[in-house]
Amino acid sequence: MTSIKAFLDRIVDDGIKAAVADYGEGPKLDGSVAGFLFCRDKTVEDIVAEWIATHEKLRHLIDGPSDEYWYWNCYQLELEWVLNCLSVALNQPLLSHLPTARGFLKAAEVLGIGQSLEGAPS
Repeated sequence: MTSIKAFLDRIVDDGIKAAVADYGEGPKLDGSVAGFLFCRDKTVEDIVAEWIATHEKLRHLIDGPSDEYWYWNCYQLELEWVLNCLSVALNQPLLSHLPTARGFLKAAEVLGIGQSLEGAPS
C-alpha cells in the first residue's frame, strides 16, 4: 500500500518536472512550482482552502498585470491537479468537478493497478 504522504510527494515531484519541461521559465513556471510546493506536507483540507482562496484572488486579477495573473492561474491549476489525483486515490471528489480521466490515469500510474491508498475508504 502507498501512504498518502508518499502519493502526494510523487504527484508534487512529477508535477514540478512536468512544469519545468512545459514552461521553461517565467511567471507560469514560477506559479506552477509554487503551487506544487504549497501542497507538500499539507492536508487535503489545506489544499482545498488554498484553491478556494486562489480562485477568489484570480477573480480580482483578471484585468491586472498579465505576469501576476499567469503566476496565480498556474499556481491554482497545480493545486487543482493535486486535488484531482487525490480525489481518485481517496475515492472522494475534493472539488465538484473532480476527478477527471487524466487524474485517474496519473493516480493509477502512481498507485499501480490493484493497489489502494492507506486510509482511503474501501
